[in-house]
Formats: sequence, C-alpha cells, structure tokens
Amino acid sequence: MIKLLAGTGIAGVYNANIGGASTLILHFNMNAGSCPAVQFRVNYKNGGIFYRSARDGYGFEADWSEFYTTTRKPSAGDVGAYTQAECNSRFITGIRLGGLSSVQTWNGPGWSDRSGYVVTGSVNGNRDELIDTTQARPIQYCINGTWYNAGSI
Repeated sequence: MIKLLAGTGIAGVYNANIGGASTLILHFNMNAGSCPAVQFRVNYKNGGIFYRSARDGYGFEADWSEFYTTTRKPSAGDVGAYTQAECNSRFITGIRLGGLSSVQTWNGPGWSDRSGYVVTGSVNGNRDELIDTTQARPIQYCINGTWYNAGSI
C-alpha cells in the first residue's frame, strides 16, 4: 500500500496492491495550503473510485472515501435511509373493514359506541318505519403484514 505524506510524494500515477489486486493511485501534490495533496484510487473492472486528501503537514489521516456512481449505488444504510423491510415494518400498507358485528336495535339493547367501529348498515327486515338491526365493522390497518383494529380518539 502506498503511504505518501503530503509534501514528500511526487505527483503521478502509482500501481498499488490492495487486497490481492492491483489498483491505480493518482497522486496530486501542490505542497501548499491546508490541503496540499489529494489521491484518487481506481480499482480494476469498474470496482470503484475512492479519494482521500491530506491536511497541512499531517498527511493522509482519514481512510479512503468512495464515490457513488450509477453502477455503484449506495445502500440505504450508507445514506441513512430506511430499507424496504424497515418501511414495511413502520408504515401502514393497507386499510380495510373488519368482520361484521350486528345488534337488534328496535326492542333490543341498541348499539353502544365501540372504539374503532363504524356503522355500515341499518336493516329493516319487516319493512315498517323502524330499524330492526344495526350493523358495524371495525376499521383495520396493516403494518408489516399484520392487521390491527383502529382505536377511537
């Protein structure tokens, strides 16, 4: 591996061995200012382009940083984004109405408010002026493949 200190290396192209494979190092040295030198490392077979820069008289303190390209895209973790699995585990991916629940309304107990339920039907079986049965279903939402009943505020 090439270990040039800023101010000591001659600018040019060098061949280095990294991980058993040869790679090109392009070394640019101005020997002046806060960033006196910069290096670019190019791996074989479009295996990536990396860079690092020197600081004052300290040389190359930091490890190589990779350039991302259209063929070498960053992963979700590289850029601090959620993976598809993480998104699926956090966000609602579906909404539906759950199983039917009904109660006798006329001459019966009536319908009490139930958390997360919405009225979906009123049945008048004998066709008079009064509703005989009220129907309701819970609102459900899906997160990561699991369905949950929604609660009321």
